[in-house]
Amino acid sequence: MIFKRVLVCGGSHNTPWAAVLDALDTLADNLRQEAALLNNELHLTIIHEGRGSDVGSYADGWAVANKVSTEEFSFEWMPAGPERNESIIELGRPDVVIAFVGNPSSLELVSLSRKAGIDVHLLATSSQNRQKDAPEQHSSSRSQT
Repeated sequence: MIFKRVLVCGGSHNTPWAAVLDALDTLADNLRQEAALLNNELHLTIIHEGRGSDVGSYADGWAVANKVSTEEFSFEWMPAGPERNESIIELGRPDVVIAFVGNPSSLELVSLSRKAGIDVHLLATSSQNRQKDAPEQHSSSRSQT
């Protein structure tokens, strides 16, 4: 069994649900294919910032529909800011980050993730305008820094 923890964060209140679902579908498909090549099954955990955000709600809904584990770091748990972001990375232990452009807090999470060597996929808020760190690749391995 291959275990992957995916942090989904960022965006704004106008992040389309289709962009979040598309990003998760694509990443999950690629990770499942990698696991299958190794004759393994994939166990995903989706980590998100809480159902109070659009991206968090969409990620949570995707996880429920796909029978995937979730971990929520809601704003009630800790207010937004640098300490919260550091705690999400430290406690959540993501292998991959899907971050939607849209707020300074998510950009800080991207920076912290990159410093920690975590594979980051930075996406525009439109599913047709995707930006990725590694073009045409959703790799499950940690980036080299």
